[in-house]
Amino acid sequence: AIPEQCQNYKVLDDSRRSVEKGGGNFECDNTWLTAPDWQGEGWYRMLAPAGVKLPESSPGTWHCGTAASGWLEGEHPTEAYSTVDNMKVCFDDINPGDCNDDTTISITNCGDFFVYNLPKTPGCSYRYCAAN
Repeated sequence: AIPEQCQNYKVLDDSRRSVEKGGGNFECDNTWLTAPDWQGEGWYRMLAPAGVKLPESSPGTWHCGTAASGWLEGEHPTEAYSTVDNMKVCFDDINPGDCNDDTTISITNCGDFFVYNLPKTPGCSYRYCAAN
């Protein structure tokens, strides 16, 4: 059966969320300085022009339209329609790869795309990045 979250999800598609973009205007996936595509906690799919998935390595600080760029420490699940819990998202706000703050998410492989169960970020200016 196709998991519910593969059919019912919110979308992150702001172009400034891309790993290709610089720091910009300190947007957050939180309740303060909220990014335009953030709609609160829940299941999300990433779409162009932002990108299609969380990067699996640090894009560096001052990327993705914020100061502390969020990236996945680990790999996406490879099995279709499988969900992996307790995946770590790191936020770098001092040095690239320093993971000086983090949060825990779930990821579902929906066959052709991934969805992420995202909590609000631990602070500002923290944002989930998107890569291709």
